[in-house]
Amino acid sequence: MAGDRSMAYFGIGILILAAAAAVAAWYFFGFSRSCNPPLPRETITVGGVSFNVEMATTMAELACGLSGRTGLGDGQGMLFLFSSGSVQNFWMKDMQFGLDIIWISGGRVVGFAQDVPPPAPKTRLWRLAIYSSPPDVNRVLEVPAGTVARDGIQVGDVVAGPGI
Repeated sequence: MAGDRSMAYFGIGILILAAAAAVAAWYFFGFSRSCNPPLPRETITVGGVSFNVEMATTMAELACGLSGRTGLGDGQGMLFLFSSGSVQNFWMKDMQFGLDIIWISGGRVVGFAQDVPPPAPKTRLWRLAIYSSPPDVNRVLEVPAGTVARDGIQVGDVVAGPGI
């Protein structure tokens, strides 16, 4: 009888673990198509150019970013606010349009990745390119591809606005 009870507890434990694994897999690999409702917006300037940006501040917002969206208008973007400066790594998981990624530290542009393309359809996660910032970056701005060149954004440009 004690053996039957142990087996029942074991079976329940396995079911709980399987459910937790399914939820974790959905969260990490399947949530991006529905995880990005519009976020609060602010206006920032980069080298004198104004952008209306969504502010990504929570772990879920930082992880989801612009994944699954169909595009950004001119002068729009998403600003990622990290709690501390370090090397920030970005990928283009579930992206449908190209980006310029602007790395920011101490209120200044410290680098960028220009014309980053969306991945080909059905690209496996382990095949996605990783775009890494310089050290000590605590803010990252994503804008439509071509923005850096069009607006003449350069390393050293001042970035100002809420959250900077």
